[in-house]
Amino acid sequence: MEAAKAAKAKMHLANILDTEIRVEMTKREKGDKTRSKVGDLGAKPRLFVGGLKNEVSPDQLKSLFEQEGPVTDVFIAEGKGYAFVEFASMAHAKNAKAKYDR
Repeated sequence: MEAAKAAKAKMHLANILDTEIRVEMTKREKGDKTRSKVGDLGAKPRLFVGGLKNEVSPDQLKSLFEQEGPVTDVFIAEGKGYAFVEFASMAHAKNAKAKYDR
């Protein structure tokens, strides 16, 4: 059963990675406590992920990016092809950006 789950997860990750995605660090002005237009993901380091297929789910993105470290939140702008992935630390966010930005 676990092998089937692992194979399914790997298939979903391949579905994300078979397209060219763009990964960038988001920027927040120092002292800015306002909410963004797409939702407030907090003050933790987060990545903008663009070029996503519309069928990519938050769980799929979380599974992919958790390979680089703890993911604290995922927000997908449905039907728009982009998402935000929030990490527990800046080091993990930078590692993920380096690995997945194409």
